[in-house]
Amino acid sequence: HRSLFTVHLFPEPNPLPYEHAPWGPRTIRARLATLSAIVNRPASIVVSCARALLTGTLPKRDFSAAARMLRVGQSIRLDKLLDSWTGAGYANETIVAEPGQFSRRGGIVDVWPPADEHPTRIELFGDEIESMKRFDAATQRSGDSAEAVTVGPAREALPKHGPHIARTLPIEPDSGLAPDLERLAAGAAFPTLEFFLPLLHPAQASLLDYLPDNALVFVDDWGELSDTVNELESQAL
Repeated sequence: HRSLFTVHLFPEPNPLPYEHAPWGPRTIRARLATLSAIVNRPASIVVSCARALLTGTLPKRDFSAAARMLRVGQSIRLDKLLDSWTGAGYANETIVAEPGQFSRRGGIVDVWPPADEHPTRIELFGDEIESMKRFDAATQRSGDSAEAVTVGPAREALPKHGPHIARTLPIEPDSGLAPDLERLAAGAAFPTLEFFLPLLHPAQASLLDYLPDNALVFVDDWGELSDTVNELESQAL
């Protein structure tokens, strides 16, 4: 029955939750791809560890609300769509070269959802999606056609909540967090965005909150898991 399941890794970020440091694009992509797989394709096997489970992520409802499926023939409001991508953590670039980016050139829009292996090129005719094709980020050459593409969040902390949070944070202008405060106020993504995840998503969740009700959870060694959790808690304190 191997073909019925896909295996995903849900890794832990390198920084601990209280460390002001970037998570790294590979870690973010792997975690988002796993969450997307659970939400959209529940028949999955997920491998994780104690630190990854203890690191909070955005609630499932926020993840689903930030995701949108696009189909050929669908009418869209392009400016509103691009704004929603920015609010979901996508970076507006000249060309799309990495996951979590989008670009616009007239009636052509490129976007690379972190859960997808390749980016997608969307061609518009007015407000209607005329065609969608996967393309090679290295050569920018179009490939196979796609009838539907789901564009999910590009970050586990959604920058669209940043402007509200920035107005309430008591950060001194000369502190090391002042530049981040400016980026939060602008509603833009930046490398250390996940450091503010508990503020952007007060009801933050864990990987376990994404699992379906009939999921099976296997623990390799309860004693080792418990010792690791206690060690991380002591270190945090």
